[in-house]
Amino acid sequence: MVTMPQDYRWASHRYYVQAKGAPSWLNSQEAIEQIGGRQSFHEFVLSGNEESLKAYYEAQRHSPILGGEAFLERVRQSGAIVGREHPRYERQAVEAEPERVIREVVRHYRVTREEIFRGMRGRENEARKVALYLVKRCCDRTLPQIAQYFGIGSYSAVSWSCRAIQSKMAKEKKFRDRIEKISANIN
Repeated sequence: MVTMPQDYRWASHRYYVQAKGAPSWLNSQEAIEQIGGRQSFHEFVLSGNEESLKAYYEAQRHSPILGGEAFLERVRQSGAIVGREHPRYERQAVEAEPERVIREVVRHYRVTREEIFRGMRGRENEARKVALYLVKRCCDRTLPQIAQYFGIGSYSAVSWSCRAIQSKMAKEKKFRDRIEKISANIN
């Protein structure tokens, strides 16, 4: 442990305080100019953190939700409980629900909800594939979760459908624009 920041071997602080010996990739000049010189920078670092920030980190482990005020308010109003241990679950608390994706695909493709959920081997069902892809993309669900939701026996079929949509999007700009438009209406 060190008592002064510039003494810590793995930190760049010493190069901000004294440019001598700084690696060529380190550009400290902008930060030094904005804070008012090398001595001001050093004093700023030694002053420590604001009390509110210090209190935040000294408290028990938190799971913050980051974003603008409108987003934060929407999350607060939803009453979503955000787990502390599982990043995927944290994301799901603020992601769109699969049902919202289904409604948007049904509206855009002018098909019934039943057609989205009914898979028929050998018959092209673009709306169904798009729904599978968008649930994966917009709802952050795993392939097995998506397969279960759509009543598909194997999640590899979900993976195949998602890859087919991604491939078509890469080749056809008009199709990609259509998918992006649907996605924008979901989020």
